[in-house]
Amino acid sequence: MLKVSNLADFMSQIRQMENNASTFEAYGNIYFLKNFTVDRIDPFLKYYLLNEKIRPNIVYGTYDNITQEILDDGSSLHTTNPDVVVLSLMLETFDMSYNREGWNYEETKKSLKSLYELIATKTKSLLAINTFIPPFYNEAGLIRSVQDRYHQMLLINQFVRDYAVEHSSRFFLMDWEHMIRQLGEQESIDYRYWYTSKAPFKSSFQSLYALEITKIVRALKGKTKKCILLDCDNTLWGGVVGEDGVEGIKLDSNHYPGKAYYDFQKSVLNLIKRGVMVGLVSKNNEEDVWEVLSSHPDCLIKKSDLAVWRINWNQKDENIASIIKQLNIGEDSIVFVDDNPMECEIVRRLLPEVRVLQVPEKLYEYPNILYKEGLFDKITASQEDQDRTKMYQDETARKSEQSKFSNLEQFLSSLELQAIIHPAKTNEIQRIAQLTQKTNQFNVSTKRYSEEEIKNLTEYPNCVYSLRVQDKFGDYGLTGVFIAKLSQNIGYIDTYLLSCRVLGRNVELAFIHQCMNDIEQMFGIKTWEASYVPTKKNQQVSDFWDRIGFDLEKTIDDEKVYGLIKPNRKVENISYIKITEE
Repeated sequence: MLKVSNLADFMSQIRQMENNASTFEAYGNIYFLKNFTVDRIDPFLKYYLLNEKIRPNIVYGTYDNITQEILDDGSSLHTTNPDVVVLSLMLETFDMSYNREGWNYEETKKSLKSLYELIATKTKSLLAINTFIPPFYNEAGLIRSVQDRYHQMLLINQFVRDYAVEHSSRFFLMDWEHMIRQLGEQESIDYRYWYTSKAPFKSSFQSLYALEITKIVRALKGKTKKCILLDCDNTLWGGVVGEDGVEGIKLDSNHYPGKAYYDFQKSVLNLIKRGVMVGLVSKNNEEDVWEVLSSHPDCLIKKSDLAVWRINWNQKDENIASIIKQLNIGEDSIVFVDDNPMECEIVRRLLPEVRVLQVPEKLYEYPNILYKEGLFDKITASQEDQDRTKMYQDETARKSEQSKFSNLEQFLSSLELQAIIHPAKTNEIQRIAQLTQKTNQFNVSTKRYSEEEIKNLTEYPNCVYSLRVQDKFGDYGLTGVFIAKLSQNIGYIDTYLLSCRVLGRNVELAFIHQCMNDIEQMFGIKTWEASYVPTKKNQQVSDFWDRIGFDLEKTIDDEKVYGLIKPNRKVENISYIKITEE
């Protein structure tokens, strides 16, 4: 978390970052509904967003005018169409009876629930809601009661947490109570400004609050990290296995310092369960590393947990670059962890988009290093996330199989490819939204959608199709999305994307033709429109519409607008792909 010692220097730094942000493709549109002065969060929020290469557009609603702004369709809340609405509430202002004798939390809970439901109904944005700050001091002294304000505040906070969990497709928790526990009263609360200008928070709290909001925007804009690459010696364990032997390294489930490495491995395993790929990049003898993973009693990470590895004496930046190519992911999808400051600096300089984390000198701070910034946080989690390591292991098997064939056509025919294509089902909406949020390479328009927006797009006059791919090695998962908006006999292709896992097999052609055929037959579509919006990462689809028969009609700024009359579509028979609907 950022700490600011000189506000003037910090503001100057923000202005410089803003000047350098003109090339950023992603915008973060955030709207604050507030009943206190929250605007001082602005420089911290801008700093975090700009650091993620997201251009901030932050709007603050009027003071304590929340319900009116929500209900007024012409208010700035609705005209700005924010990605995220941050509902910032102080209980003292939200419920004026809070400080009075006989206050009961039940009425407050009802009012909160009504407000949450109203804003969910009236907007399509993701919503950030906060818990409240319990009293720091017990007004009743030693005698505690279930009726005292502290106890009732805990009940309200539990309601807010439960609501966020129950409505997790749109609501995200800003846990102020937890933040206060992290920072303490002295670092969090500014009583003077609370009483004079309703601005209760010090800069440390504002920074932490801004970071939590940034995590939501970062995930929505497809900037979640996908892969951790780990050094081994003094990173996965203490010591050098080649010198100390398996028995001599520091890795222990009970005793420090080995316990710190053990707990770090627990953190890595938790992220694997959340769908993060993990690999090793280590200057070491491969046999020594495998011996630790297979035989050390306190080594939690096993070879089967790894998606990839480079255990050799080559330069680490070269190994990381080769892994990026193998996994077909962006450089900015990687987090690299190493203890050696020189290795860390080399990777920072030669692979500047890789996030580098160095093992801290205070080793007791190490176990949580992967959690602190929320680098791997997603808006939603899916079954494909949990299966990701297995999918990449299957891909390794496919590449080994490919070497047996003299040409690509023979290899693809041998895979027994099956494409399952159908209108999106309810249980697929979460994964479809996730793909729109994170797919960058094969994505013609790079539009990002929440679950709620995908639900709306599945209703006529819109169509959402999903693609799942399987072959003899395994299931690639739900890897493709097609979204069209229909008007009379014209279909506008709003979104077309595929995961990089299925590219190079002509699945993208089978998918697009099947979707267009279905819609033409069901709705009588005779003309199609589509766009290509270039980004730094989607150059590979720059000619996709040309390839299947669309004609370039015009260019608006950088966006290329295409049109196609039904008979002109170039339909290819891909004999080795079996298409089914279930």
